[in-house]
Amino acid sequence: DLSELEGLRVLVADDDALAAENSCVLLKEMGMDANYVLSGDAAIEEIIVAKDEAKDYVAVILDWRMPGKSGVETAREIRERVSEDLPIIILSAYDWSAIEQEARATGVDAFISKPLFKSRLAHVMRELLISPDEAPETVLENLQKQDFSGYRILLVEDNTLAASIAQEILDITHAETDHAENGKVALDMILHAEPGTYDLILMDIQMPIMNGYEASEAIREAANEGRPDLAEIPIIALTADAFNDDVIKARKAGMNAHMSKPMEIDNLIAMLNEWLPTTTK
Repeated sequence: DLSELEGLRVLVADDDALAAENSCVLLKEMGMDANYVLSGDAAIEEIIVAKDEAKDYVAVILDWRMPGKSGVETAREIRERVSEDLPIIILSAYDWSAIEQEARATGVDAFISKPLFKSRLAHVMRELLISPDEAPETVLENLQKQDFSGYRILLVEDNTLAASIAQEILDITHAETDHAENGKVALDMILHAEPGTYDLILMDIQMPIMNGYEASEAIREAANEGRPDLAEIPIIALTADAFNDDVIKARKAGMNAHMSKPMEIDNLIAMLNEWLPTTTK
């Protein structure tokens, strides 16, 4: 959420006009009011003029290596002549670790590597300009608040990378997660486990040997063969096919809900809170 940044003025100083323009384009896409100059001296004068006209900049981005006056030297002069608390960001295509200590001592607040990416720029701007009390809660912060300790989830996913990512996400919620690489393996694991071992199943649809529909149907059929617990366990479909027909097909196979891939954390949190009681076992 970048709404708190909308309309705020940022100055970019870079001797490469194309790079400076690109930085301003990214800032404007974020809703900010961006302007650029081509040297450190010009940056200092622009900041002074803006201050005198009550059109202060809320942050300045300085290229590290500029002819005449480097980004660090410019930052030092800004601190001495203009402001002790104006957020200053150093932008560099080089390894800035060698000058970080000096730059921090000068008053530099953050570093961003070139090429400049909008996501990194947005993160730094939020961090510097939005106070913690004002900053909207991030998806990760929301995930970290979830506590599903005591629950055990079976993740059925044939894609190793997707399974690994999903397990890492679920680990943050403190839920215990087992992994099955296809529907047949999942069915065997469930049938050989004690009733009540699993509290929820996340079931991929497109899998070799036994797909998600077939596995779900087999799990529900086992409820009539001595495993009544398998009639109640929530089964959530995981699929990139998000059309209404796919949702209906999942329901007919015995699944309780449908979650599209790639997995969106907000949807996962909502689903876990819907199907797992808030008071853990």
